[in-house]
Amino acid sequence: MFIRKATLDDLAEIIRIYDEIHAREEAGEVTTGWLRDIYPTRKTAESSIERGDMFVQENEAGEIVGTGIINQTQVDVYADGDWQFPAANEKIMVLHTLIISVKSGHRGSGKGFLDFYENHAREMGCPYLRLDTNARNTAARAFYRKYGYDEIGIIPTVFNGIPGVELVLLEKRLYMTREHQKMRIFRNAIVRRPCRAMTEGITSGLYPGRPDYELALAQHDAYIEALRRCRINVTVLPADEDYPDSCFVEDPAVLTERCAIITNPGAASRNGEKTSIEKAVREFYPGDRIEHITYPGTLEGGDVMMCGDRFFVGRSERTNAEGIRQFAGILQKYGYTCTEVKLTEVLHLKTGVNYLENNNLLVSGEFIDKAEFDQYNRYEIPEKEAYAANCIWVNDTVIVPDGYPAVLDAVKSMGYETITVDTSEFRKLDGGLSCLSLRF
Repeated sequence: MFIRKATLDDLAEIIRIYDEIHAREEAGEVTTGWLRDIYPTRKTAESSIERGDMFVQENEAGEIVGTGIINQTQVDVYADGDWQFPAANEKIMVLHTLIISVKSGHRGSGKGFLDFYENHAREMGCPYLRLDTNARNTAARAFYRKYGYDEIGIIPTVFNGIPGVELVLLEKRLYMTREHQKMRIFRNAIVRRPCRAMTEGITSGLYPGRPDYELALAQHDAYIEALRRCRINVTVLPADEDYPDSCFVEDPAVLTERCAIITNPGAASRNGEKTSIEKAVREFYPGDRIEHITYPGTLEGGDVMMCGDRFFVGRSERTNAEGIRQFAGILQKYGYTCTEVKLTEVLHLKTGVNYLENNNLLVSGEFIDKAEFDQYNRYEIPEKEAYAANCIWVNDTVIVPDGYPAVLDAVKSMGYETITVDTSEFRKLDGGLSCLSLRF
């Protein structure tokens, strides 16, 4: 059995499994409490695939025989549950709408899906598992109890439009290995759609040409899909025509596990972007964990590189000494450290150096011999592929700009899974992969 993330190509088979469970319910063969045309439906599957949280199970012949939704979205009534393990939302993983087709022919298919769910939760740093089922679904209740899930209560509710449902809430705590406890996991990303005004964005002219807006949109779509393939939830903000460079969301904010820092961009035409990005950030961080860089300090996120609990900050034309001083003070408040790196050749720090976890750095140009990075494994990028030093690590997969074979080979030699994305239109504005998202 093999379990993978679903795509739109799988939609017909998922609908077939939904139709099968509804037919069995109507024939009295099973008791799920679900109703045809109410839940689950085609819309259920389409929405889940679009979010990137639908998974399918294939048998040895490559046929889809199971489906389930895995995410961190808790059903509203979970708020009324008397959970044994109260936990922060970011530490909880939820399984929804698990269905194993009679076509599977394997008694262990359901257990296989549960094992995948639990391993996925471990990889994402979520030791607390929650799920629910209809109280009348005695088979499902017995199945979950068999594999260590405790029933913590039954709550009457209207569930997905179905009235009179008594919902059983179940939970399980995973015991994380030291390896999983240390692993940094990105669970979310924020991106903003390119605006038509991007063709008037700031550029040094290093990569000549005017961006093709329609092609940029297509490349942005591929970028979002690449992030989702890395098991990350992506929030897509609408285009902002007031700010031509606003698709480069990395610059007006720095997001960490412990706090969010709204920067004060040094480029005058971009400074107003900090206001709209803060609105998006407040959906993920409480107000008392949101900090600000203020005048006369300036700082842009492209000058910030996170290496575990240590942050390197480039002193550049857009990030000044006062901005770094304020940033270091904020980091210290949350138990982080800060190291300044003076820049002489590049726009931003991450233009030429990027951390890929596991003590590995991609370096080019002025960063090849900088003493600040002596403790890391430095992989030198050929000058002709210097642009591709800007790769991003996302949950043990590295996204690499398309068209840079030496960099791609170097990243693969480190043992990472890779995804390539074409960024040609953003390169014309000196933008790279890291510029296009906030990952946290």
